[in-house]
Amino acid sequence: MFPQVSRYGRWAALLGLALGALCVGPGLAPGYILLQDMVFVPDPAFSSFTFGLTGGAPRAVPSDLVVTVLAQVVASDLVQKLILLGVFTLGCSGAALLVPAAALAPRLVAGAFYVWNPYVAERLLMGQWALLLGYAGLPWVVHALTRHRLPAAALLPAAVGGFAAMTVTALTALPVALWGAGRRDRTAGRFGAAGRLGTAGRSGTAGRGDGARRDGAVGGEGAVGREDVAGNVGVAGWRSWGLAGGVVGWRRWGVAGLLVAFSLPWLVTALIRPDGLTGDPVGVDAFAVRADGPLGTIGSVLSLGGIWNAWAVPPGFDNPVSAVARLALVLAGVAGFWFAWRGAPAGNGASAGDAASAEVSADTGMSAGNGGSAGNGVPVHDGAPAGALAGGDGGAGGRGFGGLAVAAGVGLLIACLGAVEPGRALLKALIGVWSGFAVFRDGQQYLAPLALLAAVGLGALTARVTARWAVVMALVPLAVLPTMAWGVSGALAAVPYPESWMRAREIIAGDPVPGDVLVLPFESYRRFPWNGGRAVLDPAQRFFATPGRDVVVNDSVRVGDLVVATEDARARRLAGILGDPVRLAAAGIRYVVLDSGTGHHLPGSRVVVERPELRVYALDPPARSRPRTAWPTGVSVPWAVIPRLSASFMTHAIRARPASEPSGGSQTVGECHARALGILPPGEDVGRRGPGSDHRDHAVGWSGAEPRVVAGGRDDDGRGRRGGGAAPASSGRFGQAAEQVRGEAEVDAEPGVAHSTAAST
Repeated sequence: MFPQVSRYGRWAALLGLALGALCVGPGLAPGYILLQDMVFVPDPAFSSFTFGLTGGAPRAVPSDLVVTVLAQVVASDLVQKLILLGVFTLGCSGAALLVPAAALAPRLVAGAFYVWNPYVAERLLMGQWALLLGYAGLPWVVHALTRHRLPAAALLPAAVGGFAAMTVTALTALPVALWGAGRRDRTAGRFGAAGRLGTAGRSGTAGRGDGARRDGAVGGEGAVGREDVAGNVGVAGWRSWGLAGGVVGWRRWGVAGLLVAFSLPWLVTALIRPDGLTGDPVGVDAFAVRADGPLGTIGSVLSLGGIWNAWAVPPGFDNPVSAVARLALVLAGVAGFWFAWRGAPAGNGASAGDAASAEVSADTGMSAGNGGSAGNGVPVHDGAPAGALAGGDGGAGGRGFGGLAVAAGVGLLIACLGAVEPGRALLKALIGVWSGFAVFRDGQQYLAPLALLAAVGLGALTARVTARWAVVMALVPLAVLPTMAWGVSGALAAVPYPESWMRAREIIAGDPVPGDVLVLPFESYRRFPWNGGRAVLDPAQRFFATPGRDVVVNDSVRVGDLVVATEDARARRLAGILGDPVRLAAAGIRYVVLDSGTGHHLPGSRVVVERPELRVYALDPPARSRPRTAWPTGVSVPWAVIPRLSASFMTHAIRARPASEPSGGSQTVGECHARALGILPPGEDVGRRGPGSDHRDHAVGWSGAEPRVVAGGRDDDGRGRRGGGAAPASSGRFGQAAEQVRGEAEVDAEPGVAHSTAAST
């Protein structure tokens, strides 16, 4: 209904692009942002890991595949930067379209808050760009549903993001679709073909079929006649929908079918590899929401924070003034949403002249005026009365946004389950019944619909103030969270991969002898000196993966005293033979990539790369090895995967659950990882931890053929050390450290991180 909507969308997109550039900051320089789960590599190759056929749960499906395809055309570091900027641009413009305002400023306020809040900041520091991609597409999904359209195109960002993004999107889309469909049939009964009922503005102005209006009413929009409304709803409103009952069922099943269809890439992979869906219940405690500021756990969650990883908390969150401001901004957004949805009158009592400048939002069907003395008028949405300010029953916008409120409440409930012991016990019980419930362990990610609700509410609230203050409101999200600027205070920095890594990959890729790659230390997160000491999920799994050659890493996550068991069955099998080159070769390992910072060697193997950053060993294959057959590349890659899918389905038909919890003490490496990963290697006699032993950070090291566990270093004050360090020389070969970051002043711990000696100072 207004032509300026598309222009406003462009302004909101430009604002999002500017905010993205301000946030990413130093990460826009040449190189790769390697932070926590954000791993991009140069010239990625199609491998079994790309399709989720190796490793743990298929979390990187299909996001890795999309990145690999795009990297065939554009440099992968540029792909990374475009994706991050796209998150801000897409999210800001989408949230702006949902605001019930004809003016530009309220839309910009909503867009700015949606992409500049603690949720986005903490997930960026977690490196979860795929989740944020689905988060950016979320308002577009809601926008499509409130306009009674199937959100096929709007679901594409979440589909690329994978299972976490699709789960969060489904949590939002289903209530919006069901709420709107459930109320449309009742609306049809009241505004049916008989055409006798109509809806007027909040002022009670009733027309006579000719667009009559009282003095001071919104010009031409403030009152709509009963016959006009009935005609719109009874005829035009249902022109493309048919009978109400059929529409309701078709819409519900249509949205659900789309969600399932866009989830098939990772659903199919998960079903043919059920051994990757172990769902360790320890993760319920490890990934539960935590207090990230002085307001406690619930206050942090209501502020859209509460991340479980202390290293993902932006600087300044411990400031009481900043914490109160973040909470107040979210609560103001919730209040603004409630008033707009339930049709509360304007708070400033604007004059009739102000009301005369109001317009009706074609995007949401919610009133856009300041609420002058003549009332808000009748919003019209796609030919039907919106009535969103009249109790939320009359129109598409009100009904759809009622579903958004339901989704926000459910997401908040899921997040709070981890904050209390009964909630954690419930999640553990559900995971025990079906490991798929493990998707709810990280409950903080389900605050996304609450963030969208608060953004729309802030925009609606801004529409009720004067234009002068509206401009100021657009700057409030930035003022409340200033440390999100410039790479979240420098955390998002771009670095190049060392030349030694490139050389090692060339040697591995050019070797015709079959066999896979094993990466040591056997820890999931690493701190490399060339990456500024920032913790990152070991990039070797993607970097050294080549067609026909897999990379084996340990994907278990160590959070403080807790160890979430690996989901990779092969990693569990290899955990007990890491110090034996002969047995590794017999298990199909051709190369071992070792961090040179450990200062040790792998006896009985050949060194093919010796550089300060890494050392690569080649293991002699068994006598009957045959030359490796490289995978086809380009368009034929999907066809090459079909035999692997069939083989995986046959060989992984039965899944074995791991045992309970890790232990420690004086153990061999097989014993240590058996307890940490929940398995017992054949023939191993595993001792139990004594009652007096503590759970400090441990370094697993090898001394000749007999590895052992040594206690990691501590700070002078006795707290868990954030920086961590490699095992000392006395700990033996392949020293490996997993830091313990719990402490008196810390709110949580980051995953266990292995360091090279050059990284610890």
